[in-house]
Amino acid sequence: QLTLPPLDRLRELNPEMAAIVEQHDQQKRAAASVREVVMQALETHVGRGTNLNKTALGKIKIDALRDVLRAIDSDARGNKASLVARVLDEVRKDDEDTRAEEVAGALGTGPASRKQMIKLQRSKSDAYRRLPVAQDTATLHAANGTARSEEASEEALNVQYTRVFGSPDDVAQILVDANATDVVMINVRGKCAFTDHMIISSAPSHQSVHMVAGAVLHELKQRCKEVAPGIAPSVEGADDPSPDWLVVDAGSIVVHVFHEDSRATYDLEGLWSARDKSNVTRVAMRHKMTLSSIKTQ
Repeated sequence: QLTLPPLDRLRELNPEMAAIVEQHDQQKRAAASVREVVMQALETHVGRGTNLNKTALGKIKIDALRDVLRAIDSDARGNKASLVARVLDEVRKDDEDTRAEEVAGALGTGPASRKQMIKLQRSKSDAYRRLPVAQDTATLHAANGTARSEEASEEALNVQYTRVFGSPDDVAQILVDANATDVVMINVRGKCAFTDHMIISSAPSHQSVHMVAGAVLHELKQRCKEVAPGIAPSVEGADDPSPDWLVVDAGSIVVHVFHEDSRATYDLEGLWSARDKSNVTRVAMRHKMTLSSIKTQ
């Protein structure tokens, strides 16, 4: 089997051959996703069956990493650590674009939002639940497509998301202070492709849904100008005067504020909770002082 040197070296040795190789690579890239290009590089330089993560990419020589970044039309400058981080970021962004296209196609809409992604995931989960009970685990894994096989690599990609808040507890406290009710924190790292934590809360009226989401947004704006490159802090659904569900994207933490009558309809707890609820934390509500409580003390 003929093994060619890295493109930089090949350009020095044989510019015509390098031009042919580059043209061939461009044709392959037209039909390949960023993930496919990177996985091919891992297979070539590290070994077949290698998971896509920071450690594996670190085993690729720096010239080969630069070739990968050029192949996906990205900046190939910098030291090895910065190149590895850039490859991971390019894969994450391409994966998000692909998922957004899938959601847009499934929902018949334009660019997909966090809420649309959740709804599509909800519909897929419902479809899995309707599979015959007799089907075994292997069949269910096949029904999930590549989602389960990519779980480990998605965990590596998740670390690239903006961490605006120190921990989900900080956000939960903002919700409690804003008089949200039934606040639940769910650790979805390695299970969800677009965030590490979800915090779900309720409010008793449409106005209070706006107020609770606004409280989180206000604190978010105090801490950052962007939750991701080119994405300013905002409340998804804020234009709705009577919202059942508002979403605040805080990068590694996504906050969901539901009208208390609508929360069960979407059942995000059921979608993202582990069977044993080991990834779920319910937040203690602040005790409200009332006349009756004062009299009993």
